[in-house]
Amino acid sequence: MCDSGNDDCGIHVVLGSDENFAMPLTVAMTSVLCNTNSLIYFHILTNGFKEATLKRIMNVKKHGECVIDIVNFDPSDFNDFPSPERISEIAYARIRIPELFKSLSRVIYMDCDMICVRDIRELWNTDLEDNMVGACSDFRSVHKTKHIGIDPRNYFNSGLIMMDLDKIRTMDYNENTQEITDKGIFTNDQDLLNCLFAGTWKPLHTRWNLFADINVNRIKRKGMFDVDILKDALSHPGIIHYTGIKPWSYRYKRRFKKQFFSYLAKTDFNSFSYPDKNFSNFIYKNSPSFLVKLYRSLSKRLKFLKKMSAN
Repeated sequence: MCDSGNDDCGIHVVLGSDENFAMPLTVAMTSVLCNTNSLIYFHILTNGFKEATLKRIMNVKKHGECVIDIVNFDPSDFNDFPSPERISEIAYARIRIPELFKSLSRVIYMDCDMICVRDIRELWNTDLEDNMVGACSDFRSVHKTKHIGIDPRNYFNSGLIMMDLDKIRTMDYNENTQEITDKGIFTNDQDLLNCLFAGTWKPLHTRWNLFADINVNRIKRKGMFDVDILKDALSHPGIIHYTGIKPWSYRYKRRFKKQFFSYLAKTDFNSFSYPDKNFSNFIYKNSPSFLVKLYRSLSKRLKFLKKMSAN
């Protein structure tokens, strides 16, 4: 089903999810439909959903004109890739997009921990010029790029990527991917994508991948990025990215929480309740930041002491 639709008649949005992320996936899809008056083709990369879950996902169609394409992939494709605890097979699946959607010329990939609050056609109509992809700078990864030899100012966040698939197919994509994998220089899918598209990506306005927990003052102190663009994005966001703690966690204290739950209320997951509501997280959520830091420090020391005593 990967070749469904013609890319002249709608906007193609690719997302990746498993059963555990079905709720935020559905919220992301709902937000796109609620803010866009165009036909949307949703292509969902997955290793499987329960039948009842799939039905709830499909019910987003009531919010706008869309086609939902479920694309199953083989997790064994990524056995040779680094697998830190927080990086799933779903995250790596986006690397296969050019070969999975051979009839399409352009797609927007977006992570599930995002909501769209602006007409996504504005993003879709972006001229990538001679670049293969469009993405937003990753303001918080300035200390994470040295090992792959990329200037942090030229490093993008892979949560939102506009892909010109025709241009990507002109490169030896699979061969280049394997070559970078064999070098073993990357630690996650984002590093790999930055290596693949180094020098061939167009910076998009930060509003299209706005970190909900971005600290403007901290970015300003680093002196590497234009904070006026960040401030403009915060005033006029396009796609909000809930990096770090998610809004469906009881501990969440950052921006744009109401916006997330306004879209959640429109889905078949609207009976949601916090799975992590407990005394420890209550203290975290309702304490001043300095007490939270103290609590974390003491917790780490206690764990260390317990480990030492066990030995």
